[in-house]
Amino acid sequence: MSDERMTSSPVRRLVPPTIDLAEAWHAAHSDWGPGLHEDGFGLGPETDVESAAGFEDWVAAVRATEAATLWWIVVEHDDGPDDVVGGIALRHPDHPTAERLGHVGYGVRPGARGQGHATWALERVLAVAAGVHGMSHADLVCEEGNRASAGLIEKVGGVTWDRPHAGIVRYRVLLRPREVAGR
Repeated sequence: MSDERMTSSPVRRLVPPTIDLAEAWHAAHSDWGPGLHEDGFGLGPETDVESAAGFEDWVAAVRATEAATLWWIVVEHDDGPDDVVGGIALRHPDHPTAERLGHVGYGVRPGARGQGHATWALERVLAVAAGVHGMSHADLVCEEGNRASAGLIEKVGGVTWDRPHAGIVRYRVLLRPREVAGR
């Protein structure tokens, strides 16, 4: 989709899920540790990503999803293999869980946080929401105590919209038509 030179020379890209990055994805997956808290990857409780066949089936299913678009946040390195540092999903307006889970979900692996990856990815995905899908706003949700996520959402223009459940805050980012990043 798009890329950016970082000060230390790596390039960031949003990449549709691919089996070509299986090793890098598994490294990111293990960085989170046990559990299903890897926002932006589209994992469910029954998802088999440990076997090669299961991983391939999961990637195919994620790519075939029509009401959402998922990307992996990838950092390229001149001197070694690429890293999957996170995932980000855009739930299109007609997605059945967009109202409950928000239009955008994202996560950055613990070892790669605080380096601007989520900000970079969210800005680009919001541009896709406006430019490709014609969305006038994007709703994002986070847990009330997640200051990093709340700060990021506010940084890109999000304002508190409501509190749909105990401990959950929904933000709304107003979008204006703009050119899609990277085009």
